[in-house]
Amino acid sequence: MALLALASVANLGVLLGSRQQPGELCSSKYSEAVEKWRLLSRFPTEYSPRDHRPDWYWEFLLEGQQKGRPSTDRIANLQMDDIGYGDQWLEVLFGQAQEGVVGCFVHGGRYWEVTMDLAQLLDLLPEANRSLFLEGVCRMLPPAARASTLAGFLPSSLRLSMCTPHDCTPEWITRILIPEFEAGKMFGSPAASLLTGIFLQDVVNVQEVLNWPSLHLDFAIAGVDNCGTTSLHRNLEQHPEIAFSSSEEDFFFVSDVVHRLLPLRSQVEEFNRRIALAKDKKWQETSQFVS
Repeated sequence: MALLALASVANLGVLLGSRQQPGELCSSKYSEAVEKWRLLSRFPTEYSPRDHRPDWYWEFLLEGQQKGRPSTDRIANLQMDDIGYGDQWLEVLFGQAQEGVVGCFVHGGRYWEVTMDLAQLLDLLPEANRSLFLEGVCRMLPPAARASTLAGFLPSSLRLSMCTPHDCTPEWITRILIPEFEAGKMFGSPAASLLTGIFLQDVVNVQEVLNWPSLHLDFAIAGVDNCGTTSLHRNLEQHPEIAFSSSEEDFFFVSDVVHRLLPLRSQVEEFNRRIALAKDKKWQETSQFVS
C-alpha cells in the first residue's frame, strides 16, 4: 500500500486557562457540565472482529445500540448476523465514532481513550474489599458474565472513551476525573469508594484520540496481487510534486490502525512525521532540476 500527502496543515491546539493550577481548572470545567462531557464520551474508539468476542457480548452490545430507537431506524433492524465486517455494521460504528470526536471538538474538548487494567486494579485492593469491587464491575458487563466476574475472571482491560475540557491532561484525568467523577458511575458508589488512595496511574493508560482527517494524506493506492498498483506507484513516484510515505508498501492501515475507529494522536503524529520526511526528501531530489 502506498500513501501520499501533498500539503501540511498545522494543527495548533489552543491552550486555555492557568498554568499554575491545571488540575483544578480541568476539574472545575468538567464539574460544571459533567452530563455534557459524558454524553460526548459514549462512543467506542476501537473495533473488535466478531470472532474475538463471545456471542453474549454482541447480543448485549446490539441490545444497547437498539434501545430507544424507533422501528424505522436502520440500527433498530440490525440482526446478530449483521455484526462483523458487513458494511451496515461498520458504517454504524465509524459514523458514531466520528460523530463523537467531532462533537467533542465542537465543544472545545479533547477526546481520549482510557484503558483500565481491571485485574491489576483488583490486586491493589485489600482482599476483604475485592468481592465488593467485583460486584461493581458486574454493573458494566452483560448478565451472562456475572458468575465468571464474581469468581475473579475479569476482562483483560476496560476501554472507555472520554471527552474532557481542553485543559485536561492524562495526569488529571487519572488523578481527578476518574476517581472523583467517573468511578462512581462505572462501578457504583460503594465500589468506587474503595479506590480512594489507590495510585491509578499504575493501572490506567490515557491516550489522546484524533480524527482521520488529521492524517496528512491525500490519497492511497491499494490493491491485491497483480492488480497493477505497484506499477502505478512507480509511475506516479516520478512526478516531482508527489511524495509517497514509502518507496515500498506501507502497511499503516492494515497493521497500526487496522481495528481502530479513530486513530491515536501518537499514531497520527508518527504517520505525519514520516510524510514530512518523505516530502523533504522528494524536494531535495527534485530541487536541482528547478531553475
